[in-house]
Amino acid sequence: MASTLVAGEGSRIHPRRPISCDSWLSDGANQEFKLVLVTNHRPAISGTDHGIWRRIVLVPWNVTIPPEQQDRRLVERLEAELPGILNWALKGLTEYLSQGLIHLPGAIATANSEYRRDSDIVGLWMEDCCLRDSAARTTNGELHRSYSEWANINGHRNLSSKSLGDRLREKGLSPWRTGSSRGWSGITCK
Repeated sequence: MASTLVAGEGSRIHPRRPISCDSWLSDGANQEFKLVLVTNHRPAISGTDHGIWRRIVLVPWNVTIPPEQQDRRLVERLEAELPGILNWALKGLTEYLSQGLIHLPGAIATANSEYRRDSDIVGLWMEDCCLRDSAARTTNGELHRSYSEWANINGHRNLSSKSLGDRLREKGLSPWRTGSSRGWSGITCK
């Protein structure tokens, strides 16, 4: 099981492109599915854009039933109710197919918000090591040194100066250039 979900143009799974098949029987297969991962740990998601995060739904399982409260006959009881359970599931499916998932339950929305924040490595670095200041102008070198040191200490992947710049632009910051010096307006290191 991969522990990282990769996003972007090089991604192997794309909702609008057929999967290529090495078979003389087919030119490809259209993808019509929702990928569900059941894991003990959240996969690392490197992208921060809305296109990725609108497709991610983290469903936390925060309850552990103590052994003395576990129903040893649960399977039997559920088997007796299978027709009702199936009808309930079909009703939910009908609603979902007609209107989609309109609102996430509060616990799921909160878990997804925290997951997205925790996955935004540059955002976490900015919280820890930077100040937003409209009058500030900081060089690429100073910002990249600060980020690299923070990433190494915190066990995160180091970004190139260009990739860090791309992320800063996504955060609404503006680059500046004066002669041979380059940097970013609106941010300074603490």
